[in-house]
Amino acid sequence: MAEDLAARGVKAGDGVAVVMPRSLDALVVCFAILRAGGVVLGLDVAAPNARNKTLIQRSGVRWSVIGGSASAECVDETTVIALPSGDARQASFASRADPEKDAFLVFTSGSSGEPKGVRLSHAAMVARSGTELAVWNMDAGDRYLMRTPLGIVGLPVLLSILAGGVTLVIADQEDGNRATELARLIEEERITCASFPPRILRDFLVVPDIARKLQTLRMVRSAGDSVDRAVVGRIGEILPACRLVDGYGLTESSGIVMQDGWPFFGVETRIEQEELWIATPLLATAYLDEDRDTESKFIRRTFADDSERLWYRTGDRAQRRADGQISVLGRVDLQLNVDGVRIDPLELEVALRLHPLVGDAAVAVHADATGRSRLVAYVVEGTQ
Repeated sequence: MAEDLAARGVKAGDGVAVVMPRSLDALVVCFAILRAGGVVLGLDVAAPNARNKTLIQRSGVRWSVIGGSASAECVDETTVIALPSGDARQASFASRADPEKDAFLVFTSGSSGEPKGVRLSHAAMVARSGTELAVWNMDAGDRYLMRTPLGIVGLPVLLSILAGGVTLVIADQEDGNRATELARLIEEERITCASFPPRILRDFLVVPDIARKLQTLRMVRSAGDSVDRAVVGRIGEILPACRLVDGYGLTESSGIVMQDGWPFFGVETRIEQEELWIATPLLATAYLDEDRDTESKFIRRTFADDSERLWYRTGDRAQRRADGQISVLGRVDLQLNVDGVRIDPLELEVALRLHPLVGDAAVAVHADATGRSRLVAYVVEGTQ
């Protein structure tokens, strides 16, 4: 596939949009783009075509690969590359990857009202591989469940896990957010490690015979939001042999960088005016075409007698406990967290105001009767 991409004109540094459901083909395509020296822009096939088209336009990618139920409408300004047909062949294509160049472009919610592109290098992905494998203590005997879409930072993490020889079991596109189907898959495929947002953990509690279905799990990471103490206690009762850990990370750090309040090896932390700062080889290089935001968030600074480091201002309020553990307490800005997804309400409010019947809008997050976080929009009627 990498050889085919190069033959079609994809050069080192060229972006390639991947609009495909979770699948083996999607992972092959991503590996091929990296090997050809390109930059992967993974997009969520479940997202509206208009949003995916916007991300493609903002990224400036010229190439795309689509598959499954993905619509070609969002990639109509790119050259679409088909998957190679016929039998696989052993090729001698030399990798064109440059450690210091971009490997992934991942979009996150932006404070300007537009999605913000985060640039992640090949070097950061190599560092992520070693970190992820060490934290999970995974080896070739483990089986990890893939349930995240391609359009988030979980994709680099999954490729890192594969690099360690771990078996990756891919949930169908429709089953990735359904606790009942996930429990069935975990039982059938004997999954040993998995990551879930708190909502999925809560949903597991009402699945019949859940203790038997999840008995092969030895480690589960919950990330993106706080987990209710009652849920933690109940999961502990159901799965006494499984370790449940709380992960903290951001798109800009290429994924999780702290677990149970403790930074990973090689991750440094500081709390400046209640805001958490991090320095790590896992950091992104910059934002895409956002020089002002890059300069204000990615800061080179020397503290005390330390050597100069690139620090990232996370925007999260935090405090360090007496034992050194870090507690994350919320945001210093207006950003929201919904099911582990960081959202800037301004981006949603801008979209709502585009509707001819909406004069003004505000967006907030509230918990429903089940404890699940939901976005709520308040609108003022406008004139047509």
